[in-house]
This record gives sequence, structure tokens and C-alpha cells, in this order.
Amino acid sequence: MDVTRLASRAGRGLTGVDRVERAYLAQLLKENLPLYGLAKTVVGYSLLDREALGRFLRRVDGRQAWARQT
Repeated sequence: MDVTRLASRAGRGLTGVDRVERAYLAQLLKENLPLYGLAKTVVGYSLLDREALGRFLRRVDGRQAWARQT
């Protein structure tokens, strides 16, 4: 699943399209299927496994900080 758009909206609030994409991601994480995410970043593409997508969703939902606190 391409999560580039969701990542680009970090901290700016989700639009209707973003909420639908977020709902797809949440549902896919509930399924027992192979799941990978792809995100285009300033340094290239990042491939996220199921665990990383779960952390990503928690960050999108505000349940986990985007950066580690020092």
C-alpha cells in the first residue's frame, strides 16, 4: 500500500481522501495477509513491513510521537 500521501499530511490534519486511506490501512492491518507499505521520501523510497505500518498508523492517529523523545 502506498502511504506517501498519509505521510505527507503528518501534523496537518487529514482530508477526506486521507481518512479513507487511513481506514484502508487500519483494515488491512487487521487482516492476516502479507502487507507492505511504500512511502516516497526526500531520500528515496521506504518500504515498511506490517510492524512499521502499525507504528506509522499510531503516529497518524496521534497515539505515538513521530520522533523519539530525548
